[in-house]
Amino acid sequence: LGPRTGFGWSDAWRWISGEARKKLLDAQRATGAALAPLGRLFWKEMSGRAQGAGTPQGGAARFVRELMAVVDRAPAGETFRFHLVAHSAGSIYLARLYDASLRSLIARSRGRASLASIRFLAPAVSVPLAGKLLLSRGRCPVPPERFTIHTLSDASEATDSIHVYPSSLLTYVADHLESSSARVPVLGIRADASASPFARMATIIPTRCAHHGDLDNLAAAAGEASGMFDEIVGAIRAR
Repeated sequence: LGPRTGFGWSDAWRWISGEARKKLLDAQRATGAALAPLGRLFWKEMSGRAQGAGTPQGGAARFVRELMAVVDRAPAGETFRFHLVAHSAGSIYLARLYDASLRSLIARSRGRASLASIRFLAPAVSVPLAGKLLLSRGRCPVPPERFTIHTLSDASEATDSIHVYPSSLLTYVADHLESSSARVPVLGIRADASASPFARMATIIPTRCAHHGDLDNLAAAAGEASGMFDEIVGAIRAR
């Protein structure tokens, strides 16, 4: 037998596996990039509908007006606290609704209604849009301890494959769907949120969830991690 080279079959297999994985990831990235123009059409349509819902004739704005009418009819001295809770693209819907109508209606309620908290679970709203809609004059509508952004961990964000892309849905949104020319930071990606003004205006919590879809589970189900909504409802009730 000759001298050991320090490189055996197990090392060779690990190298081959690593190279194969790199090629698979490259193929997924190429597939995602090729499909991005089509995906961008659907993403813009969804974003446009979220914006339209908050306009004066939109269904969401009408709902908020009816809600405030209930506040107005309530007995004198009774107050109301609103909590905004959304997962993924729901954050776009609520951020636009807050900016378009809820903010002004709360201001006109003469203290009878207030925004008590914001909880976004892996929010798909971009950092620039969230800043425009939520940070009036650089100030957040609620203090940092009452504005919570739940995200995946960095590791889960990188490995939560959506089949046509090796990373999570939000990474795909940031890389390809928000813009065709450059990456756009997304609030639900921990690294993006931490590098934004929201790092000092919100509490950013990487969760134990391994997948983007896990964050909106109401309770544990077969093959899924327990979601966050039970914890959120409990926290709201405790206030």
